[in-house]
Amino acid sequence: MKHKQLHKHAPTHHQKQYQAKRIQRLELVIGMAAGVGVLFFVGLVLVLGIRSNASLFQKHPQPVEPSAGVTASSPIKAPLLTTTVTNSRVSMGEHLKPNTGYQFVLLHAVIKHQADHPIWLAPALQSYVKDDHDQRYSLTFTEVSDPFQAGEYPPNHAVAGDLGYEVPLSAKGLQWCYQLEIDPNNPVCTSLTL
Repeated sequence: MKHKQLHKHAPTHHQKQYQAKRIQRLELVIGMAAGVGVLFFVGLVLVLGIRSNASLFQKHPQPVEPSAGVTASSPIKAPLLTTTVTNSRVSMGEHLKPNTGYQFVLLHAVIKHQADHPIWLAPALQSYVKDDHDQRYSLTFTEVSDPFQAGEYPPNHAVAGDLGYEVPLSAKGLQWCYQLEIDPNNPVCTSLTL
């Protein structure tokens, strides 16, 4: 009895393309699942990390000026928050490019809070740029040299870093706004000079 030999043929060009597309789709699904997992984790940390205290809304502590060495352009003050934009500019990106008809607005911000306990500062969830039509643009992934680090910070601790937003080229009257969850009725906004 003769044994048949099985010959393996090299995959065709079409089969290689199909496999490459399947791998890309799988990578996309894995990336999306990881992204959803990260967002869930961040949301969970924020929900568990933010403490509500009714006395926060009754007190109006005096805001503290930015620390020495920071060149501030008129700090904006709210009952719980002091923000300063020390540099703002427009960028078309070096490696990452904005969508067609859009530009990146990059800024360096210094933030302090005057709550009576540590609170979370998370620009991805708490900040935005708005235009003169009150259209809001969320923080986006851009190339910055000193990214703002989200986290829990003690009162009067200056936190600084770079942030980036993708806005239409036609947007006018841009303002950067920061809004704490514990003080939702008092977003702090400052006009941007680009």
